[in-house]
Amino acid sequence: MGDPAPNLPGTSAPHFRRHWALNLAILCVYALTIYGAGFFFFDNWVGDLAGVYVTLTVPLSFGFTGQVVLDPYQRARRRDVYFPLAAVLAFIAIVLLLMEVETLVCLVIAVPFLLMLVPSGVILAQVVQRLVKKRFLPGTLYSTVLILPLLPLVLTPLVPLPAEIVTVRETVVIDAPARAIWEHTVNIAEIQPEERLWTFSHNLLRSPKARDAQVTGTTRHLRWTKGVRFREEITRAEPYRLLEWDFVFHDKDSLHGFDLHIDPDSETLTLLDGRYELIPLPDGRTQLVLESRYRLSTPVNRALKPWGAFFLGDFQRSVLHVIRLRVEGGRG
Repeated sequence: MGDPAPNLPGTSAPHFRRHWALNLAILCVYALTIYGAGFFFFDNWVGDLAGVYVTLTVPLSFGFTGQVVLDPYQRARRRDVYFPLAAVLAFIAIVLLLMEVETLVCLVIAVPFLLMLVPSGVILAQVVQRLVKKRFLPGTLYSTVLILPLLPLVLTPLVPLPAEIVTVRETVVIDAPARAIWEHTVNIAEIQPEERLWTFSHNLLRSPKARDAQVTGTTRHLRWTKGVRFREEITRAEPYRLLEWDFVFHDKDSLHGFDLHIDPDSETLTLLDGRYELIPLPDGRTQLVLESRYRLSTPVNRALKPWGAFFLGDFQRSVLHVIRLRVEGGRG
């Protein structure tokens, strides 16, 4: 057993319990400050990695700070630390949603990082507290609280970013020959509400949905909901068999419809190309393949790839569903 914590004025455990609301307010301000600095100040330093920096730094620093503020002498029960931290994070998430600073898409992606890094920050703070327990100096810990978010800022530009090409592929079997399907893949008339497939990302997370696609020359013009617009430059077309293209994001402002912090044409995430392939089956039906490739360059590629498969997969399944519905329903 170590020496008991000194009963310093203004730092005893009862004092912190009596000033619970003030502690929560401090944590709110701290988390929002790091968040705002990451996106609106540090982005000049880390560029497109600002989102990754915030996602990794805010939870870790927040957990560390929460332990220091809520349990300075490690006398509190775990729930007296974790429950307030969860409440503050929920409050901040609601505020960011209401202010339209964040979307459900980004918040859902952040949840696994929060679940892992907030407790890690708490544990790190507890280790530091034990190291300085015999000579508890509040200034030591509070200085660490201020320095901790700056460490990733300094290290981020020095960390090599592995570039990985990821392919997302979805298929559907349509009861029709390739000739009857081809035109529905090249040009897609405006999709009606009753034609849409229910998906988690579109219906619950409110991510943009495909609206229509029209070809002019060798350019395919696409419109999605929420004002998203982009092009597909056709690189290969074999009627009734294959259609390939490169993605071109000519209207960068419209991409905010995806999310303010998710840019499919950035250094960390680049949507590269896609293809339709029509494969005749022996029974007269056709397998329609929709494939997209993107490049991912972040320190946490492995953690983000499942989200790419999830969101792109939902989009591709939705489009294939509409094509199958129209072809089999005889819509021209």
